[in-house]
Amino acid sequence: FTQLVLIGYGGWRIWPHSVHLNQVMGWVSSTVSMAAAAWFCTQASYARDGHPRIHRLLATVAGVSLLMACLLAINLDFVPRSLRNLWLTLSTLAILGSLVWTSIRGQTWNLLLLLGAGPIGLAALARLSYNVGWVFNVESAQAAGVISAMGGLLWVFLVLAWRSRAALFSNHRGAALSTYDPASGLMLPRMVEARLPPMLLRARKQKTECGVLMVHWLNQAPSHDDASDQKRGAALSRIGEILRAAARDVDTVARHDENHFLMLIEGSISRAALSEIATKILADCIRACEKLDDMGAFSLHIAIWHSTLGTQTAADVMDLLTVRLHHMASGTKRPVQFVDSPLEPGSTAAGDGSRREDLLAKINAIETSHPSLAGE
Repeated sequence: FTQLVLIGYGGWRIWPHSVHLNQVMGWVSSTVSMAAAAWFCTQASYARDGHPRIHRLLATVAGVSLLMACLLAINLDFVPRSLRNLWLTLSTLAILGSLVWTSIRGQTWNLLLLLGAGPIGLAALARLSYNVGWVFNVESAQAAGVISAMGGLLWVFLVLAWRSRAALFSNHRGAALSTYDPASGLMLPRMVEARLPPMLLRARKQKTECGVLMVHWLNQAPSHDDASDQKRGAALSRIGEILRAAARDVDTVARHDENHFLMLIEGSISRAALSEIATKILADCIRACEKLDDMGAFSLHIAIWHSTLGTQTAADVMDLLTVRLHHMASGTKRPVQFVDSPLEPGSTAAGDGSRREDLLAKINAIETSHPSLAGE
């Protein structure tokens, strides 16, 4: 509104012989600017709801300033000069005072905005300082007003930018907390419920192949021992990193429950590619076990569903994966199985060492032929 004041009574000076018109527009622009400033402040929710008396005061200032602008546009003699100066002073003090009050009783960023209102308020008084005789050169008053207004507006812009950045960070943080599990860094189960049905629908419409992996973390349960819980939390975070590294940007990786994880693999993808993803996960987990010198820290069973099995709903897919992992928990020679593969008889623990060596040999062979699958 300060810029409107300066443009209003400064622009009319291009007509050097219209002295009276210049005077009229100077007063009209000043009073209209006061009305606009007061009306702008009344639209703030904290003034309307939290401070009703200030809201009524600002509405009165806006109405009287607009009425005075209309009278001065008709005839300057309708309002004496001393009364005009007095009203501009009182209205400016009322607007700035209301901003001070609401800022002190409001949030910190409102108070920072108030600091920028000081130079802007001084710019609004530039014409008044010339009218009362404090400054004898109107051009000097205008120049000082422009510089003061620019400084105040720049400060307000910086405060608003800081506030917007803080609000954006807060929104992103809230969205992350409502989307991701803080322990593993993976998405929450509700994200699977929201994304699995659309993925199956897209695969049917586009006639592409997609897949779902359910990972069971074996022999892990929460305990009341702080040291054990801390160790389990570190392992859980590591598993989250391994699963995210195996997924693509378009895939979804989520923590299904305490010891189960899900990967939604968007199409088009083959059964062999799904098997390679599961193999990479096992390879990274085995390497992590070797670093921790605890071969049972990352024992996994992985069940795989592929869309070539036919048209199935999201509930059917989850049931098939859960049933397959339940059968695998009774003992299996193969830690990775498709849900349509034949069941095998229970296995003993005697062959665990040889199976691990065979699996590592298979993993090394696959990574040699596919360098993109190489682990850390």
